[in-house]
Amino acid sequence: LVARAASEGVAFDVVMNNAGVMALSEYTETGDGFETQVQVNYLAPIVQIKGLLDSKCVAPTGRIVITSSIAQRSVLAMGGYSHEKVNWNNKGAYHKWLSYCMAKGMVSMYAAYLGRRLAEEGSKVTVNSLHPGGIMTGLQFDLPKEEMMQTGWINEAGEVHPGFKDLEQGAATAVYAAVHDEMEGVTGCYLENCRVTPKGKCAPPDAPTYLTYGVSDYVMDADLQEGLMKITDEKLAPHGVRATM
Repeated sequence: LVARAASEGVAFDVVMNNAGVMALSEYTETGDGFETQVQVNYLAPIVQIKGLLDSKCVAPTGRIVITSSIAQRSVLAMGGYSHEKVNWNNKGAYHKWLSYCMAKGMVSMYAAYLGRRLAEEGSKVTVNSLHPGGIMTGLQFDLPKEEMMQTGWINEAGEVHPGFKDLEQGAATAVYAAVHDEMEGVTGCYLENCRVTPKGKCAPPDAPTYLTYGVSDYVMDADLQEGLMKITDEKLAPHGVRATM
């Protein structure tokens, strides 16, 4: 994509990173040697976005929109975020949910980092991440029915919980971030339900998980962002890519 866009002189008004995999039951690695979830959900958006920016393939007022997940909050229930918990390629330490939640938290950290750094450099390109909401799509392909029943996502008859969104509703926040006038100049933020979500805000503790909302403090911590970007640069160096500006 980057090479083609550069060769054709394309400058995108909107770049949307929406691909993802979730809670793969078995540990797998990509051809690049990374655990699959960390590469697809975290590293791949970085490689594409940085390539487009470095190749001048994003319009001067372009908007970069990254689909994250409420899973960034689940990291808190797993002991909190630390760089040491990132499973880059350790089969023995693999936990399907921790890998997913960490990757989604990290990609929101990257969005906040990149949005902040571009603004510091005077760029009008904006970068934001978002939680689309609970939606039944192909993302759940590797989750057993019993597990989805335990989480309350479906009932025994396979009916989806009414708190979930349909496909159009699930796409709404990404589209809002990409084109709505209210998002002009807004950068480095995390969105839910077509609005910027305050840091740390969340639903009552007894609320169902699909209603929990808010962006975790660690996501917006500039020092943690810088540390993660340094480590990410080291991991991507053999592939000739840098995450940092």
